[in-house]
Amino acid sequence: MSSSQAPPDYVCPLTKRLMKEPMMSRYGNHFERAAILEWLNQGNNYCPLTGNPLRPSNLISDKTLQWKIEYWAKKHGVALEEYKTNDEIPLGYVAVPQERFICPLTNDVMEDPVMTRDGLNFERKAILDWLDQKGDICPISKKPLRPSGLVANGKLKWEIQQWQLHEGDQSKEMSKLELQSKLSKAEMVSRDFALSDILRALTVEDSPTKDSSEKATMDKVDVLSVLDDVMNTI
Repeated sequence: MSSSQAPPDYVCPLTKRLMKEPMMSRYGNHFERAAILEWLNQGNNYCPLTGNPLRPSNLISDKTLQWKIEYWAKKHGVALEEYKTNDEIPLGYVAVPQERFICPLTNDVMEDPVMTRDGLNFERKAILDWLDQKGDICPISKKPLRPSGLVANGKLKWEIQQWQLHEGDQSKEMSKLELQSKLSKAEMVSRDFALSDILRALTVEDSPTKDSSEKATMDKVDVLSVLDDVMNTI
């Protein structure tokens, strides 16, 4: 690969530039931190690639990818600030959820909807927090409401899941197992361990009798897995 053509995964689809601080969404897509946060702060509550619901809390810093990008840029003599691609990067369409999918307390698509005897639906945690803080009264009907008067709405939950599955670009989504693996690595390296911690994790003896206070702060398998990812870009 020539120095003028970076791997597509290294380029933010919003800025078309090499990412300095890549953030990974719940769907496995990457964006420059500042760019995706600005996108969401502008009132967009969906992923610009898949069209699926997205909030800042659904993003995680991906230090593994950051290392890869920095290594590639150094190897090819490319300045992160100067690189920009002219390739068109297709963005997703706006997947507008039905109004009944939205919790009236959070204004977000519900993940665990519960229903009152009057047929009103809320996100479980949101309505339980409301009742705990405001007392036993429904925030919409103003009628008496107690936690025991809520029932899980499995049908609505299924409909929401189907909407999220079919309205997004499935080719842009990752399997749960693959996403969990990537999130685990990203969370591990995002803790910014010192080089000494990394070396200790790689050299520590695996012994069932070793005192817990002497155990490495990082798991050897996780470290080797991250380093293997980086080496694959060489």
